[in-house]
Amino acid sequence: MLKENDLSVKTILAELKNLLNEERKLLLSFPPKNVSRLEEIQEEKKKLLLELSSFNTEEVKKERELLSEIQKLNTSIAALISNGISFFEEIEKELFGQNVTYDERNRKHNLFNKKA
Repeated sequence: MLKENDLSVKTILAELKNLLNEERKLLLSFPPKNVSRLEEIQEEKKKLLLELSSFNTEEVKKERELLSEIQKLNTSIAALISNGISFFEEIEKELFGQNVTYDERNRKHNLFNKKA
């Protein structure tokens, strides 16, 4: 029989997984059509992770399957975001004829802070 805390961990992880699925679906349409919902998802994820941090590690580790699914979704989302950034960098490169990226070395020379 599951303890109440185990059920809570499972519920939180399931909700996090649902949010990640929704985020992934929103990011699949490029450019994202509902940016405000993406922002809401980020806030909801922060709240869930804060709740999850109140449990000990052993309680969370019991949900290996959900954790694995969450990890796969996070990897997929990170790839989508990275591809989006690369796309915009390529557009910027074509427009301005220079190789501009968003890392620390080139931050002072990009389109968004008007020094490009």
